[in-house]
Amino acid sequence: DLSIFGVVENAEIKNLKVENCVIIGEGRLGVLSGATFSSKIENVSIINSRCENRLSDHGSNAGGLTGPLYQSVIENCLVKGGYVFAKDCVGGISSSMSSDSQIINSYSDCDIEGTSNVGGVVGTNYGILENCSFEGIVTGNTNVGGIVGENRADGIVLTCYNKGTIVGTNEVGGICGMNRGILQNC
Repeated sequence: DLSIFGVVENAEIKNLKVENCVIIGEGRLGVLSGATFSSKIENVSIINSRCENRLSDHGSNAGGLTGPLYQSVIENCLVKGGYVFAKDCVGGISSSMSSDSQIINSYSDCDIEGTSNVGGVVGTNYGILENCSFEGIVTGNTNVGGIVGENRADGIVLTCYNKGTIVGTNEVGGICGMNRGILQNC
């Protein structure tokens, strides 16, 4: 777990601005936190930063703000400029999120690249995304979306919009590349 805070657990991070940070490694990666458990991240801005999972053959989990979210909430956060890369589970805000996690009123505008489960906000979603948006470029092969790469059966996406460019080969969409959950008012 590589990031500014590594693993965040039972914590609250508020009112923080990070600029020109570079995270290159393997495992669970995010600019702010590699993995987040039972925590709240609020009013955090990540500006012109990079998060790249390039040091292993599988290279999964990279997010512009956090790696995977577990029982956590991200609210009123921004990722602007910069670049996020991994082979699988890549997102402009978070790489993935569990069914008991939420991303609310957050925005991503960066370049995101991966092979599968690549999304402008989150790569793989089991949780709730509400009032989120993306502007930027998402590039991938399978399950590539402007908000979510893969929205799983528990995943709920509400009132989100995409103004970015989405480039992919299989299961590509403006909101979700692959949707098995709920999309509403997007």
